Amino acid sequence: MAYYFAPISEGLGDLLVTLPALQALINTGVPTYLVLRSPKQDGVVELIAGLAGVYKENDFMQLKLASTDTFINMRDHPLQTAHVFGSDNFFNAFGRITIVDICRRICKDLIVDKLQLDCNFDTYAPFPFDLDSRASGSILLVPGSAGAFKCWSASAWMELHHKLKVMGIPSFMLGQPDKSAEVRELVDLGLPWLPTDSLATALNLISSARAMVAVDTGLLHLAIQQGIPSVGLYIERSIFHRPQSNCYPIFAPDLCQDCPLWTGIPPTTDVYFASHGETDFAPCAQPAGERCVEQISVEAVLKRLLRDALKTVESVTCSSNC
Repeated sequence: MAYYFAPISEGLGDLLVTLPALQALINTGVPTYLVLRSPKQDGVVELIAGLAGVYKENDFMQLKLASTDTFINMRDHPLQTAHVFGSDNFFNAFGRITIVDICRRICKDLIVDKLQLDCNFDTYAPFPFDLDSRASGSILLVPGSAGAFKCWSASAWMELHHKLKVMGIPSFMLGQPDKSAEVRELVDLGLPWLPTDSLATALNLISSARAMVAVDTGLLHLAIQQGIPSVGLYIERSIFHRPQSNCYPIFAPDLCQDCPLWTGIPPTTDVYFASHGETDFAPCAQPAGERCVEQISVEAVLKRLLRDALKTVESVTCSSNC
């Protein structure tokens, strides 16, 4: 008898948000195997204690499971297959729910009711880490995402860094310029950068920082997991903001009513990822400068960071002085 578990999708955050379900399976003492859906999830394996093993999904699909084995595929559920996340049809069917709500509902059907196990999505235990003095007392900035529609402008990131510097608050960028055009552009513009060549390095830096400002991406989920105060920049239709008390979302105005990202993509009927590769996002229909997230002002981010994430009384009406 064994359990095999595949997270809701192929991103780093998609695995992190489902950890309470995976932990519930591990806690039974039944051998539990994690099915990895892309390279973005590979580095998490060494952080999860108690796994019996891991399989890349394309390798897992070649296995012949025993009759006593159970495969929990978090993608194989109407919340995943009925409508595209963030579409009008999704919200009309399920309401304005978050990714944690989605995980909780899927797990009720696939784990709680079927296996009689409790999945506690109210608590996310942080991973052990080593302090990295380079990030101590600093604000970490995460501009890169696989989806361009999630990204803030380079000029906004540079302005935020400058305003923080004037206030005496150091800030550094995380990311991989060889994989992200946004990170590469900011490196060229001189934004201070801490290389993150591995998830372990990113974990140590994030866990040592004072706070984070990030677009909707996996490292933001990791910061929330680690209890770091985090300001997240989201499109209005995103369901990936987290209800944890250290998550401080800012939502961009919704310019996407007729965007092909939400109207032109049919819901998935394939609950598997056949190859262990990176999934490409559909391109943003709006040109650079007119994307939803780019409508979020630097002042709004600075206010959310100082008054909420850092809980300071510093003035953020500093347009003429910063």
